[in-house]
Amino acid sequence: MFSPQQGRTAVRRVFALAGALALAGSMAACGNNDSDDNGGSDSTAVQDVQSAAADASASGDAATASGELPVLKSATGKYNVYAETYEYVEARIDINDVTVSNDLTVVTFSATNVSNREMSLNLLSSLRTTDKDVTGVELIDQKNKKVYRAALDEKDRCLCSQLEGAADPVQAGDTVSLYTTFAALPDDVETVDIRVPGVEQLITDVQVTR
Repeated sequence: MFSPQQGRTAVRRVFALAGALALAGSMAACGNNDSDDNGGSDSTAVQDVQSAAADASASGDAATASGELPVLKSATGKYNVYAETYEYVEARIDINDVTVSNDLTVVTFSATNVSNREMSLNLLSSLRTTDKDVTGVELIDQKNKKVYRAALDEKDRCLCSQLEGAADPVQAGDTVSLYTTFAALPDDVETVDIRVPGVEQLITDVQVTR
């Protein structure tokens, strides 16, 4: 397991270019499906992320900033070397925040390229779309036996980060911060598991903030 501080030479916060947060109120599909299938949070850092996301949505440009994000859980994933199909490098995946607010759940997470080669995060995209986004990330509510998939707007676009700009490719040593939006978790859910494509095992027992 990598240290949460390792490899943070540059933190680039990359957000959806299609105004995802502004479209959240008109969400058409929440992706809440039945299935059988610890740490604290720095509120200032989270507010900074949300503010940067809003700025990115308004301007149409990816937001970039330097600094640290809170880390609730970490795991190691494997992702393609940029422009290569069968070569992989390791990345550290940090879950930074899971917040339920205004009938939505927003998961903020970051990927740090700990290799010495450029890295592609295309594995984070769902097979159901040709868009370069992070629709492959899923929330799992073990208590109520439900799987939550990324929320979509009325045009079937993901309310999540797009893999463009600083996230395509991720340079060696860089960290990109991403987010995915889901339907609101029930009030009785205090922790969730998160499935991140490229990470072999579930990231379990992640604290939910309200």
